[in-house]
Amino acid sequence: MRRPALLLLAPAALLAGCASLPSSPPPLPDSFVPATDATAAEAYVSSDGFTHAEHASYRVRVRTCTGYATGTAFAIDEHTLVTNRHVVDESVEVEVTSYDGHELEVVSTQVDTEADLAVLTVDDTLDEWLAIADEESAKGDTVTVSGYPEGESLTTVSGPLRGTVDEVFGTDPDDVLLVRVPAAPGSSGSAVVNDKSEVVGVLYAIDADEDGWSYAVSLESLTAMLDDTSMLDPVVGLCAE
Repeated sequence: MRRPALLLLAPAALLAGCASLPSSPPPLPDSFVPATDATAAEAYVSSDGFTHAEHASYRVRVRTCTGYATGTAFAIDEHTLVTNRHVVDESVEVEVTSYDGHELEVVSTQVDTEADLAVLTVDDTLDEWLAIADEESAKGDTVTVSGYPEGESLTTVSGPLRGTVDEVFGTDPDDVLLVRVPAAPGSSGSAVVNDKSEVVGVLYAIDADEDGWSYAVSLESLTAMLDDTSMLDPVVGLCAE
């Protein structure tokens, strides 16, 4: 049996309790230039050298009661981002930064009660966002992931979709995708897109037994959440005194 491992948050500082706030995390890197592998999809590249999917991908930094952590989110309309539930479900404060270093103001954070998904609403008006695919990608199709592994520079990688497998964490009611895409803490919440830059899944875990393979929440789970907002609960964001 394949042994998956959640792309758990990577705290910059850990404290013993919630009574006091953690110190500030390290500063963001100076460079936002993406690292792109030779097989990355080039469905659309703008004049600044970034793809449509990269424009729509955002670095997420979360302050919890015990430390700091990082993840990735992607835009789906003018004011809405999607990420993983495990990225933000213990958040006290959420910071979102664009590929070119622009910081967005997050006005609400909600988590899916069934799948490992979450929705962030931002006050800013976003210029680009990703369409949700109408159908699942087929086994063997090439998919592409743009995200911020370890909370550092934007990275884009591509690889084949092996297919769907059982979800073993108990974080998703549906089967999940297995893709040949390397990932690291901070990659959680990255959009998995097809050759049309349409979202077909949301990266959330790695295969602990086989390097370079990762798991993604399915298109079925993503569309179910977006179609039924009653599945979303707000994140309160309070620490115990």
